Amino acid sequence: MVFWARHPTPRVQDWNFTLEKEVAENTILRASYIGNHADKLEQFDSYNNATPTYIWYVTTGLPLPKGEYSGVALRPYDQTVYGTLAEMRMTGWSNFNGLSLEAERRYSRGYGFQLFYNMGNAFRAGGKYPRGNSTVQGVNEFLPGAVPTDYDERVRSLYYLRDTDIPKHRVRWNWIADLPFGKGKLLGRNAGGVLES
Repeated sequence: MVFWARHPTPRVQDWNFTLEKEVAENTILRASYIGNHADKLEQFDSYNNATPTYIWYVTTGLPLPKGEYSGVALRPYDQTVYGTLAEMRMTGWSNFNGLSLEAERRYSRGYGFQLFYNMGNAFRAGGKYPRGNSTVQGVNEFLPGAVPTDYDERVRSLYYLRDTDIPKHRVRWNWIADLPFGKGKLLGRNAGGVLES
């Protein structure tokens, strides 16, 4: 069963600082520091998951329960009625900072290009349900003392990780160039009729 607590709208704050220099005719270099912080991302506090078998044996020394309520007997919140309980909370956050380098030649004399290099560090806790680090496991799913009992400390310790969907390094480019044939070009400069374009 999933239920929602308060549901505020996620927020993002962006910032950047850019330096730009013309290094040749129609050609510039640009360097930027960019960053952002987002908060109020969704996380699911899954606090009534069953205790894993190994942890049950280590912490209680008892055999696995049998009988009518055996399917829910390993759960910490309720051992008779409820199965999985997950509260959707808007407690997640993300941070990004990076560097963007760009060389650009504006289209002139038949060609132009852009070349980009981006290096970024993206970290997040939440905001990627149903996969990734959006579901926060209860303390019963870990050995005693292995994780913080405080929800916020546990999230920071276990789930604030590099976002693997965003590459750390990225190179992109695009270009445009006139074809070398037609009127006034290297090939077919004296062409007429349909070829005169």
